[in-house]
Amino acid sequence: LIVSPPESEILFFTAKSYFFLNQYNNALRVFREILECEPTPGEMIRACYWTAKSLYALGELEEAIACYKSYIYAFPREKQAHFDLALCHLNSGRSDMAESSFLQFKKLGGSEELLCLYLGIVYYHQGNYKEVIKLLDQIPICVQALHWKGLALYELSRYEEALECFTTAAKQEARPLYYKMMGNASLRLQYYFEAKICYEKALDLDPTDHDLEKLIAIAGNCLK
Repeated sequence: LIVSPPESEILFFTAKSYFFLNQYNNALRVFREILECEPTPGEMIRACYWTAKSLYALGELEEAIACYKSYIYAFPREKQAHFDLALCHLNSGRSDMAESSFLQFKKLGGSEELLCLYLGIVYYHQGNYKEVIKLLDQIPICVQALHWKGLALYELSRYEEALECFTTAAKQEARPLYYKMMGNASLRLQYYFEAKICYEKALDLDPTDHDLEKLIAIAGNCLK
């Protein structure tokens, strides 16, 4: 593709190849090259969408949002674009706008399971913890659902249930956060030995988290 004539279609497949190889800077460069070459309206809109996806992958959220909005203006019933825009809003801290875009995704026939998961994340950021649990209880158990449900349960001081969530999540994916939250819940429940073990496992996985050393000391002192 690189040595082929620089026609729009060839440039598009070149850029997508870069994108799927996780070479997002190269993908963005080529998609922008398409936009600068007087493309047809269809080529311009398609390149705009993939430019947005590349920008999102690079963490350039404001530019990605602008590109997604341009695409949605041309294709207002494209549900995936609304979902992608909602993710941008969510990751940029605009939970209300994320909620609106996710609900539009639902209105256009988007997946109920995805909607429950991501609206649960939105409501967690809004502090609506009971609604988080209600939504996540409607979908099959997965690590992401356990993650956010566990955090919501912890915020509601439902420590036994939070501990169960993070224990199940840690069996599927051994993340330092899950062991740390297991330790926090155990500490609240006065399971001091279990808390110390969980904090030590978390520290083994993430030696850079210096808070864990303090928490291990607290759990150890409580044991005495």
